[in-house]
Amino acid sequence: MEKPSGTIVFNYRNSDSAIGVCRETIQSLARAAGVTETQYIHGILAQHVAIEKSLPDDTYPSDDEISRNNEAFVARHGDVTITETLSGIYPQEVRNAIR
Repeated sequence: MEKPSGTIVFNYRNSDSAIGVCRETIQSLARAAGVTETQYIHGILAQHVAIEKSLPDDTYPSDDEISRNNEAFVARHGDVTITETLSGIYPQEVRNAIR
């Protein structure tokens, strides 16, 4: 097994956004968790991989499936609200959340 190099390649952003974080944020989160920055980043990446592996591929309907269902619903019922259109596609708890 190859020995870790002791460095991590990670490009911090100048500010926090939906696609990246600044170093100060990682430092603060790592300090709160009681780990190093590297350990914190590795933990986040490991969580991401675990989530990706555990979610089924069919968690959400495909765009084509939604489009076909919407077209069929509108053909049967005419113009309706978005919540009514989604009623045949999403579970009740999802529909309740968007009302």
